Amino acid sequence: MIQKIHLIVIILLTSLGLSAQEAEKDSLVHATRQPPPRTLVQRFDKSVILSQEQRAKIHHRVNTQREEILRVIDSADIAERYREKLINDLDANTYSERLKRFLLKHRKANN
Repeated sequence: MIQKIHLIVIILLTSLGLSAQEAEKDSLVHATRQPPPRTLVQRFDKSVILSQEQRAKIHHRVNTQREEILRVIDSADIAERYREKLINDLDANTYSERLKRFLLKHRKANN
């Protein structure tokens, strides 16, 4: 009977000690965790990073160019399958050869 009581007390003390250690670990992790820099450049050279305004300008310019190219593709007299391929190229790879050839041909035809 006494052995059972000793065993129960030991189990309770052990479980309390383990749960206290885990709680301490969690509080340390949350207190010291900071998000790591996303790129090597951000870690070492802060002057290379663009400001939020500069990134917004670039994003706006890229979207404007994409919309212009999409208008050109939509207004061109081409087969529907070729149009879909060009739009897929515009989404997946802006610098695809097919898209470059199409834009070059379209610009020559308009000039």
